[in-house]
Amino acid sequence: FPSHDRTCLLELKAHTFYQPVPKKVIPGNNLSIAAPSTAVQLPVEIGIKISDDKTMQNGWYLTRTKSNGRESSIDSRVSSGWVYGETKGAGTFQLRQDNTPPKLTPLGFSTNQTITQKQLKWQVIETLTELKDYDLFIDNQWCLLEFERKGNYLIFNIPKSLKGKKAVELIVSDQCGNKAIWKGTLSF
Repeated sequence: FPSHDRTCLLELKAHTFYQPVPKKVIPGNNLSIAAPSTAVQLPVEIGIKISDDKTMQNGWYLTRTKSNGRESSIDSRVSSGWVYGETKGAGTFQLRQDNTPPKLTPLGFSTNQTITQKQLKWQVIETLTELKDYDLFIDNQWCLLEFERKGNYLIFNIPKSLKGKKAVELIVSDQCGNKAIWKGTLSF
């Protein structure tokens, strides 16, 4: 599907849809596949070419407009000037860019503090895409975190054996590779 300065790719396997569906490139370089509420049986591979003047920029991802009119990000990958994603949904697909790192906020503690609670909790705000990775290091040792999707919290349950003054570093990245880092010294 050629479209002005971009090209769109669509890979469908046999029996992806239960009936024939319309597919078209919409002005503005968007790709539309049926109505958002159309049932999709197998994953659909979408590709949208990044315009040549923007290929050196980072943070590209795809979105799908759902039945309620809201956009949701698709786990995307960039390769040779193209952005690819796989979805089991129909609708309108767009190319978007996210160069904003997630926001990390420690809840109930700050650096250079003595910790008396049983867990450390950070709220993570990522507005455009989804979190892809999160790692907690205490004195350069990796520690297990829990992610609570409701409220977007990262939680570290403090083991009773953790004692003394420690260097704490939390690294969070989103689907586009944008990173946020929280560093501090805490006494346990």
